[in-house]
Parts: sequence; C-alpha cells; structure tokens
Amino acid sequence: MCCDKVAADSDLLTEILIRLPVRSLVRLKSVSKSWLSLIASNFFALRRNPDPTIVSGLLLHPYGTNPKIDIIPLINTIRNPTHPHPHPQFTDLTFFPGLSDNIRIINSCHGLLLCRFRYTRQKNRNPDYAVQKQNRDPNYVVLNPTTKQFKILPKCHLSGLRGLTLAFDPSKSPHYKVVSVCICFRYTRSMFTYAVEYYHEIMTYSSETGSWKASGVSFGAEDREQYTSGVYCNGAVNWFSNWGKGDSVYYNVDEGRFGIIPLPPIPEGNNWYSREFRHYWESRGHLHLVEINSRMYRVDVYEMERDYSGWFVKLSAGLYALEIPRDPLYCLFCILCVVRMERDEESFLVLHVPDKILRYSFGDGTLEKICDVVVPQRSRSLRYSWFRSYQYIESLAGV
Repeated sequence: MCCDKVAADSDLLTEILIRLPVRSLVRLKSVSKSWLSLIASNFFALRRNPDPTIVSGLLLHPYGTNPKIDIIPLINTIRNPTHPHPHPQFTDLTFFPGLSDNIRIINSCHGLLLCRFRYTRQKNRNPDYAVQKQNRDPNYVVLNPTTKQFKILPKCHLSGLRGLTLAFDPSKSPHYKVVSVCICFRYTRSMFTYAVEYYHEIMTYSSETGSWKASGVSFGAEDREQYTSGVYCNGAVNWFSNWGKGDSVYYNVDEGRFGIIPLPPIPEGNNWYSREFRHYWESRGHLHLVEINSRMYRVDVYEMERDYSGWFVKLSAGLYALEIPRDPLYCLFCILCVVRMERDEESFLVLHVPDKILRYSFGDGTLEKICDVVVPQRSRSLRYSWFRSYQYIESLAGV
C-alpha cells in the first residue's frame, strides 16, 4: 500500500527518481507507461540536471583511419590521474548496440551526438535497418550516448552535401534540429553563352516533425570546406572560414537569419594569414575562438559578444611550463576543449601534449594532469586533435 501511494504521488516519485543513476533510470522506463512518460519528459531531465551544460568528459577519435572512440573523463580526474576511466559509468559510452562499428562523430551538442556511419554486411535484426538500403553511401544518426537511444536520419533530397550540424538546447525545447549545407548550381544565360553559378543552400531537419525542410536561405560558395561541421551556440550555427578564405558566417536556426561573423582583432604587425592555428568551441553559451602560437608557446582565447558585434580576449596564456621539445614541422601540443564553469576562475582549458592530457586553470594558471596517453609506435606525436574532440554531457534527452 505504501509503494502504491509513492507511485501515485508524481512529486514524491520524481524526488526519488532524480537521485538514481542513469542506468537505473533507463531500466525503470519499462515499469509502466506513466514512469516512461515521467522519466522521458523534459521536466524530469531538467529537475535531475538543472545545469545541462556541465561537460563530464571528452569523446575523441585518435589520429588515423581507425574509427575507435576514446573517452577522457573530466570529473574528479585530478584525484586519480593515471587511471584511464576513473568512473564506471564512462566505460560503455562508446559502445552503441544496433549500429555498425564504423561510426564517426561529426559534432556534439548538449548531450547528443551527430554521427556518420556505413552499414556492414552482417545481419542485424534492428527494424531501423530495414528503412535504409545497404549501400556504400554514408548514413547519419543522432544518438544519446548516455541512454543508447538513436535515430537514423532520413535522406536529404539535395545532392552535394557539404556538412551537417546538430542544434539542440534542452533548456528551450526537448526537440533538436540538424542543419545541412548543400552546394547547388544553376545556369545563367547571357546573350551568347551559358555560365554555371555555384551557391550553398540550407535545409533543416526537425525531430519534432521528422522531416527535412528547405530554409529558403542561399549564399555564395567561396569556401566549400568550412561547412563540414559548424558550432551551435545561442540559437545559431556558426561556420568559421579556413585560413581567411571567404567570410565566417552564422545562421540563426529559429529566425532563419543569416549573418557575417567579424574577424578577431589582428595584433599590430601581423595579418590574418600569419596566424598559426585557430580552433573554436561552445561552452555554457559562450562562443570561443582559440589561437595557438606554437613557437611562442602562447594561447589566446577569444569570446564572441552575444550580438556578434565583435570578439574580446577572454584569456591570454603562456605555456612555457609545458617543457616539451620544440619541433619546426609540428605543433607538439594542442587544445582539446575550452570548458567554462559557473565561476570564471574555475573554467579551464584541456591540453594535449605527446604523453598526457592536462588541465590549465583560468583562475591561477596552474597545470594539472588529467590522465596519461599511450601513443602507439610509428605514429604522430599527438594521439588526438582538436577537430576530433567532442564534449560529453550526461543527458536523458530523447532522440
């Protein structure tokens, strides 16, 4: 009788369930339809995790063609820096039952992953496999590594796909969108000749409707490579130009508005092309661009104003304490992520040097080891790169 009263009291039941680990919650969804509805609701997800921006770890693809995914935990790792997986819940985050092993992460967004994969010839009883033809074309899937749920996206009817970006903000809506950029062409006719004009067109997939929709937004095709993967921040997908070719641009997903991202300030005596490495991330609603000068062991972190009026320097750090050999051909360190915390002094950079992963504190500039990294023989000095590093955020969001 007491159990029946608890089950009937949704407020009390919620207070009990939000204290359980994710694995238990996933199993408890099968108890009843009412429990499934409660645990899968956006209300419950926000009650259990009122701050859905906390980065628990990094998912990384190592250099090379091996599609393996490594996990680097960022929670309490300082206590045990030599252990590769300090927390048991991290051990199976990179295993996705029902999908082939040949899976590549494209980008991550507030707990969900957008991935590309190809079907293997092995038989699979998952009903979603019957929807797609087994061919060599890549397929795309949105998955939640915490709950193991996934959704294979329907094909976008436009050819010439250049890139996909996941747009998801659980604080605003339980639904996500996927923004695609396709290159198209049209013929223009003059008095004596025909000409071909190339342009980009945006289409959006909505998990609410389960279908693709043309945005009606098109723009020039100066730099075709920058749209491979964008960064979603504050309602907009941001694409950054490679080495100054063409404009960096953003697309406001909700408003269907397209705009230009201004360039960061250029130090006196330099130009845009003299800048060595530029990386970009979103964290806690902040859009960052990181510049690395490997010869000077210097890192500059810029942050974009929310109205896109310009960049300002958030952090300028000299990393002389790394004490690693200098290589004239390669940069022997890289930034894997910018992690912003509720208090600025607790924010940090995640750095990768040849044999370890480090944390650089915004507050006092200290370096602390997160974990060791084993680099296979006859490989590059760094196991990971910034463009194959993706945030893991624990989430119960449905797909």
